[in-house]
Amino acid sequence: MVMNVLWTQRALSHLEAELDYYAKINPLLAKELTNIITKSISSIAAMPGIGREGKKMGTRELVINKYRYILAYRVRSDVLEILAIIHQNRKNIGSFY
Repeated sequence: MVMNVLWTQRALSHLEAELDYYAKINPLLAKELTNIITKSISSIAAMPGIGREGKKMGTRELVINKYRYILAYRVRSDVLEILAIIHQNRKNIGSFY
């Protein structure tokens, strides 16, 4: 089954802010982070249960260790909804989605 991917506005804002940050440091880092997130989303779409239980009911979280991010998502029918991309150093991660 092919899942449709839906990004929330919040998740897009998080992604844009993080990519802007890395692009200022080194554009190659921003590109690498983009590739890792894209591959992570493809993995989730193929196996939605791979992430751990999320901080909020009905959500899941996939940890991206190399850059210390958490990709928060939920699955509804055939839709993979990307809720947030959160750096692990942030406090109260559940409040970000």
